[in-house]
Amino acid sequence: VQMKGAAKYLRDIVQQHSDSLSSLQLYLVLDNLNDMLGPLAGLDNSYVSDAAKYALQLASTELCIGKYANTESDPACFNGAISAAVSYYRRAGDEDGALESLDLDKSHPYAATHWDTVLQTPRVYHEGITSKPWWDISQFTAPSTLKALYENPASKSQILKELESVINLQEGSLRMEEVIIDVDGAAFSTAIDTTGGLQRIFTPYIGVRTADAATAQEGAGGWSEFGPLFDGVNWSRERCAVVPSICNALREDKSLCSERKISSDNAAFVNSQKKTTIWELCGSGTVVTILRLRPGTSILPHCGTTNARLIMHFPLIGSDGVKFVVGDETVMNYGGGDGHPIVFDDSFEHHVYHEGTEDRFVVLAVLGHPDLM
Repeated sequence: VQMKGAAKYLRDIVQQHSDSLSSLQLYLVLDNLNDMLGPLAGLDNSYVSDAAKYALQLASTELCIGKYANTESDPACFNGAISAAVSYYRRAGDEDGALESLDLDKSHPYAATHWDTVLQTPRVYHEGITSKPWWDISQFTAPSTLKALYENPASKSQILKELESVINLQEGSLRMEEVIIDVDGAAFSTAIDTTGGLQRIFTPYIGVRTADAATAQEGAGGWSEFGPLFDGVNWSRERCAVVPSICNALREDKSLCSERKISSDNAAFVNSQKKTTIWELCGSGTVVTILRLRPGTSILPHCGTTNARLIMHFPLIGSDGVKFVVGDETVMNYGGGDGHPIVFDDSFEHHVYHEGTEDRFVVLAVLGHPDLM
């Protein structure tokens, strides 16, 4: 209720006083308004059109245009706002608005946003590399390694026993989206708690809806995470003690995005330098993690950070009834149920609907794009 009131107040300022605001004032009002409209649009479709309109208006301001990204670790007002505008317009069913936003992104002379289609609008877009929604899992060692473990009755039993330990841990804290922050030209990443059980995931531009209000409110909610197990630099000692089978299986895996350009020379880097490098390679401070999606929960359409990576989902339990859409291609039940991994390019618009009856748990791993490994 408070967020709705604040959003209305800021919207009134833009509508009634934009001509009298300085460039900085208008930018700040729109930036804060967008931070509120994103979560509201995730919960209520009546806010989606406004979210699209004001994301496009933010991307059109002088200050936002000047804050653009060429690499994944760059602060990126323009890239993020224009990508959000395309997604919101598509969710609102306004293809003209989405195409107008696509035209604006191509007009920026420097930002890495020269997308070819409204179906693929990552914050950072690298031209000239192979783009397709779904990838053959045989090209990557991580899904093959986990699949072999899952098909062995003894190791599968151990993995599921460890997963039960995750489920039994105290859950409910908030897992904020990890971001690179720029202060006086020095980039660093936010700290994330490494203890406890499943954490509720929150990010302003990814809408999450859960049909049952009690499920949405209790514990860690409809969409949650036990992770990261691996942040691209370090494996979590605390979390890997709970799920050692998964950590040990992927610890030396060469298909992870962190292997793209990391060499032994990087061992001398200070942690902030390492983390920035991981963001440039992976578009994330999370490389391996475990995600839970509860029945009746939807992850609404959105695009990932970059097309320089791919995403693996390995379903441990609860895959029945999960509808996964990437681009305009749909896969049900992970194409083969529990133990059947998928690899997709999350720079394409994607969304997930859990129409089943059991909690879905997956191992998520960020993989390096084959063109760049």
